[in-house]
Amino acid sequence: MGAGTEAADKTIYLGLAMSGAISAGAYSAGVLDFLVEALEEWEAAKQKDIADGTRTVPHHKVVIATMTGASAGAITSSIGSLCAGMGARPPKASRPDDPAYVARDKPGSADKIPWHVLPELYQAWVDGPAFVKSDADKDGTTPTIPGLLDNADLPAGTKLGDVYSLLNAQPLMNIGRKALADLEVAASDPKRLPPRPYIAENLHVLLTQTNTRGIPYKIEVRGGMGGSAYGMMNHLDHAHFVLKGLGCASFVSPWAQSDAAYSYTVDSNAGGVAARNKNSLWFESDDGEKPKDYTQPNSKQLVKNTLASGAFPIGLSAMDLLTPLSHYNQRAWPMNIPPNRFTDIKPQWPWGNGSSGSGTVLRPPENYRFAAVDGGAINNDPFDLARYALMENPPKSSPSDVAEVNRIVVMISPFPEAPTIDGLNPDGSANTRLTKIISKMVGMFVEQSRFRPDLLLRALDNTGADLWRISPSRFVGTQPQSAAIACGLWGGFGGFLDIEFRRHDYELGRRNCQRFLQSWFGLPDNNPHIDAMGEPISREMKTDEAGEEVRYPIIPLCGTARIEVKPRAWPTVTPETYRTFIDAVFERFLRLGVSVIGMNTGSKDEKSWFSLNLNPLRLFKRSVERAVRRSTFADLVHRDQILQEEQRRVLECCMDDKPSPYILTMRLLKNFPELKSSKKIVFDVMRGTASLPTDVIAENICLLLVNAIDKCPVKVEHVTALFSNDAPAYRTPDSVLDELRLAYTDTPSSMHPDDVARIMEKLKEYGYMEAAQWTGVDTGKPKKKGWIPSWEKTTTAYRYADRDDGDTLDI
Repeated sequence: MGAGTEAADKTIYLGLAMSGAISAGAYSAGVLDFLVEALEEWEAAKQKDIADGTRTVPHHKVVIATMTGASAGAITSSIGSLCAGMGARPPKASRPDDPAYVARDKPGSADKIPWHVLPELYQAWVDGPAFVKSDADKDGTTPTIPGLLDNADLPAGTKLGDVYSLLNAQPLMNIGRKALADLEVAASDPKRLPPRPYIAENLHVLLTQTNTRGIPYKIEVRGGMGGSAYGMMNHLDHAHFVLKGLGCASFVSPWAQSDAAYSYTVDSNAGGVAARNKNSLWFESDDGEKPKDYTQPNSKQLVKNTLASGAFPIGLSAMDLLTPLSHYNQRAWPMNIPPNRFTDIKPQWPWGNGSSGSGTVLRPPENYRFAAVDGGAINNDPFDLARYALMENPPKSSPSDVAEVNRIVVMISPFPEAPTIDGLNPDGSANTRLTKIISKMVGMFVEQSRFRPDLLLRALDNTGADLWRISPSRFVGTQPQSAAIACGLWGGFGGFLDIEFRRHDYELGRRNCQRFLQSWFGLPDNNPHIDAMGEPISREMKTDEAGEEVRYPIIPLCGTARIEVKPRAWPTVTPETYRTFIDAVFERFLRLGVSVIGMNTGSKDEKSWFSLNLNPLRLFKRSVERAVRRSTFADLVHRDQILQEEQRRVLECCMDDKPSPYILTMRLLKNFPELKSSKKIVFDVMRGTASLPTDVIAENICLLLVNAIDKCPVKVEHVTALFSNDAPAYRTPDSVLDELRLAYTDTPSSMHPDDVARIMEKLKEYGYMEAAQWTGVDTGKPKKKGWIPSWEKTTTAYRYADRDDGDTLDI
């Protein structure tokens, strides 16, 4: 056996599970981008070894055998799988003449957009989706895809029955079409790489969906009145695609083969060969469905099912899907039964078996039609599908111990954090108000879908190595940052605000993937499926109570993958960009409002008066804008994504209506003036407990104070009283400066209240602050200055413009 082939029988199979993330899918796309680059560079190094008769790098194989995704993860899985099959490509495949793009290892590349090797995936996630398209989003060579707040889907004359979503979902369909069109060109390029050895020859791509119509099932039960059938409705659906021709690695999945799938070859369409092949992804045929310009039914099937998985309920339009009935009669389930038993689990359709009689129809449909919405609503982390698709002999689990494992699921999760505990009133009682319960319902469904009791059992065995996760981490120097991804604001929708947010997260995904492969993703040298040679990974891994062990990389970094991926600067938006977003939201509100209240009586070809400035809904502009700011602006400020740093810090001191650590500190010192010498200690205690649940925060604050301050007189009832009133609405420059000095050690000692006042005046110009004159501030009994002339000393105090909870100033 030659030096270059001695480890050829060693193979690790990967299943990539992409979580739902809305705009933060840009992060997942970046992870996949670097993963493909690392695999490509490693393959090149192995081929060079074979040609030279040497062995300079590990020679085992890593094969991507399946990709699963929900919501944004579905988009990354479907488009990303096709991109990966074309191999890593340089940026010239994207924007050859744009001076903003450079290779990351080129001198002077710090402020440039770095090298990405999957250009179609980059364009789909970074260049494509946005609330409002700006000049920065345009490349000058292709028609601009409209923004999600564009009103082209609501022309004059649109009635309520023709409104399908709060946002314009059509741009997403256009992005999907463009990506598939670009990939067709890449597949037909004479220089296209042959099927990649790190991708399975039959790549299984599974996308979760929520079927709003549901699939009916029945089981027979014994006893009881009214029949022996127990009916159930399943709304968790998935679309299964088998993509052939992207890879050449051998892999057989008994579980996935038992699941009906759309099976397409991804071959070259040079000369129109693939367009004439009904089994090709690029097959062309007029399928008679609108829009008629989309004549590639197989590509359309992939795009529609992908977008159906990402159709966030209400925000984005549900998708009208047609799925063959055979797909439900031959459905694989992530269950602990042999695949040959799946044929016994069939839906109980209302048309029965097609014979005449009660409850049946003579001619059942060939397809099941339904409205599909976000797959993440029920299964946002489909690693269970990837795990079963990887099994060699299902339902028998594949080995998970580090010494045996060779089938590994890698989760790519932009939002891995568990939700915070919520639901109590400030006094510790349960919040049972109807509005609170309604607001919690949707989140409860999503959170419950993420709960996996089987993983709790796996956690008892810390040697398990068949499930890994890549999730966001961002550092400034050596300090980890609480806000890791820029697209994380507004529940994941915030990345559509600015292209720089998506650029940042795509590159952060690449950086985190590099660190994951370099420092974490390894196996010990006694694992027979890995070629343990060369440099071990940089981190020793704990296996059991006995200690730690050296591990070797599953995917070693070679060539360009060894060049450190540099993080982009944390992106922020200007008040002007935010203002543009607010204006676009209001214009969208006008269009939707006209349709809802039926004002728009003209035809779609006529000018309706809603397009004129006479629209009475414009009277609500102030209220709408304020409502939008209330639900969006605070997140931007707290995540440091708007304004200059000093402006943001000042504004943050004034925003919250609940008592901040500083307000709690000042209230306590007002009651216990003898503690003023311990002011910094009290503030640090208040700030360190701010995230605790309501029912334990007071007791813990009291315990910490007692431990930190000698003879501390504070009792639990004293602390509880501090929360009884909201924070004051108005703040003086003096009090804000005092808070800044406590909260930020880098606040200049020379800073004066007048400096804070100037910052507050600038925030007032932006519309973020309001000011009023107060008297009696020095006496502790402040009062707003009235219209009657007075000789009392006045002080200018400021309030956050979107607070409407009174005119208080005192602590």
